[in-house]
Amino acid sequence: MSLSGKIALIANAIFITCTIPIFFGFQYPMILSYPWHKMLHIFGIVMMMGNMMIGPIWIMAAMQTKDEQKLRFSFQTLAKMDIYFTIPGAALALFNGLPLATFYGGAMNVPWISQSLIMLAVAWLFSITFVLYWQERVLKIAETGTIDKNFWKAYAQWAIWGSFVMIPFSLIYYLMVAKVPLW
Repeated sequence: MSLSGKIALIANAIFITCTIPIFFGFQYPMILSYPWHKMLHIFGIVMMMGNMMIGPIWIMAAMQTKDEQKLRFSFQTLAKMDIYFTIPGAALALFNGLPLATFYGGAMNVPWISQSLIMLAVAWLFSITFVLYWQERVLKIAETGTIDKNFWKAYAQWAIWGSFVMIPFSLIYYLMVAKVPLW
């Protein structure tokens, strides 16, 4: 497993572990002022979702060249950008969002927050089981093998699962803005 894969697994384990207590009534304290938590929360979302949306675009641009070296480089860069943007962005969003949930009355008292956290857990589980698995496969093939049908199969799976994982993140984004429950 690549360094970025290992870091992603550890980070997701930490994120899930820190999210669970809120479902049992734990109230995260606001260490900073409300505006600072809100600003850092939004900044984290922009970092995380921005990288999740732009990464596949530069992969597609590299694919257009049909140059194996550029494809290798783009997947290696994608893995590094997860370390520099996606994971820190998720950390900022979560560790500032949890105190904000407390500010709004707690996750179990506010349906749009509890729904967001449920979808977040689902997104993280799919991210570490499917997206990360296929990203690691694509990266390994790109680094050690030739760009052949195995590469394209792994790439297709990564693209499908990555698109699927964007659905709960997009719904969470909607809930955070609209502040109304989906169900």
